[in-house]
Amino acid sequence: MKKRLMSLLVCILVLVPAAGAFAAPKQAELQEYLEEIGMTEKELEAYLQDTYDESLKDFESVEELKDFLGERLTNQLLASYLKEYGLSEKEAADLFVENGYMESGQNILDVFMFEYELDDALFTVTYEEDDFQIGNLFQELGVDDQEWERLVNHLRKVRDKNPNLENDLMALGERLEAVADFESVSELSAQDIAEMLSILNDLQKTLEVKTKYYLVKDGKKKEVSLTTLVSAEDLKGASLLVEVYDLQGNFILDVLLTPDMIGSDLIHDTGSKV
Repeated sequence: MKKRLMSLLVCILVLVPAAGAFAAPKQAELQEYLEEIGMTEKELEAYLQDTYDESLKDFESVEELKDFLGERLTNQLLASYLKEYGLSEKEAADLFVENGYMESGQNILDVFMFEYELDDALFTVTYEEDDFQIGNLFQELGVDDQEWERLVNHLRKVRDKNPNLENDLMALGERLEAVADFESVSELSAQDIAEMLSILNDLQKTLEVKTKYYLVKDGKKKEVSLTTLVSAEDLKGASLLVEVYDLQGNFILDVLLTPDMIGSDLIHDTGSKV
């Protein structure tokens, strides 16, 4: 599923196409949470720092911290993730040793403390060729580690809320591929353009994001609508800046697309991979 999620996000960002001070969680809530997960405050602080380069003061509440870490890892939760990835515990352990996540003879539950840390590691060690290509594409688009982390966390929440997400994405990918065979916008009918707008809007709704679009040329930036972008015959050498936000207006990432990166081939290829 993650492979398709990443492919679809590329679709939203590339197809041509939306801060404040933090305070640590309240001490009473934090103490209750620490008892729940069987850790001291010092141990949790060290874990956040060592694993994510974060601190307790970076989270406004225990609820936000839970959303970031997931549940404390248990045998039952480990078994659930291994089933999702189609691995036995030995196969997963061998992959972790091979990729430097743990030493030979260590137990997975002794190395990974929370579910999302395990999930991210399993995702990394079971990458396929297409996944590497997608990851490389994000790097080429200037997505840094913090933006990537925000993106993955957002997609994880969307996936958890929508059990039909995979089927929804596949259906949208098929719709996108069906209208992607064109050399110039002049070849598209009004119905084709309307369908592309509908698909792109549905993609944003499905992934619960808002996007803002800007044309950038000679150091100047001008905001434009999605309708203008889809129907534009020529961007006149301008680059396209796409900013992506969640539905609460929190910034996730931005990418800058140069003129030679935008075209129907990209739309067709992305749609076929979803």
